[in-house]
Amino acid sequence: GAFFVNTSQGDIVVENDLIDAIPRLGPVIIDAWSHEPAINTRLMNLVDIATPHIAGYSLQGKQIGSSMAVRAVARFMSIRELYDFFPTTDNMEYQAVKIDVLDKSQGQIAAIMQYNYPIFTDDFMFRMNPTKFEELRSNYSYRREFYL
Repeated sequence: GAFFVNTSQGDIVVENDLIDAIPRLGPVIIDAWSHEPAINTRLMNLVDIATPHIAGYSLQGKQIGSSMAVRAVARFMSIRELYDFFPTTDNMEYQAVKIDVLDKSQGQIAAIMQYNYPIFTDDFMFRMNPTKFEELRSNYSYRREFYL
């Protein structure tokens, strides 16, 4: 079956319909939930990977979000020197990671991806603490983005 991934905002998915469809789907990954922070634990128990709406919680995502906010304020207040603002760093810790997948098996690629972002750790922590949705988000350690 098809992969189903939801990282959207708001009530994009009718969760009860998704619950009914899960037996006909392939892997189901949910990061955005209706009625956050009160998530549907029945759905959580049926999906393959569940995370507390942290898809954009990377260092690079925060850079982009910060630049969007500063640029919007700059335009509103006519601060021309900040129209193209983007926070930069020379620190390698904050750089996105390029992963070379040529000549790699699917298993090797999966292992490299898991090393760069151990999503199953986030899944485990969320499943153990589904009522601590906001706390998990607030205390989340930002990760580096990677691309293939």
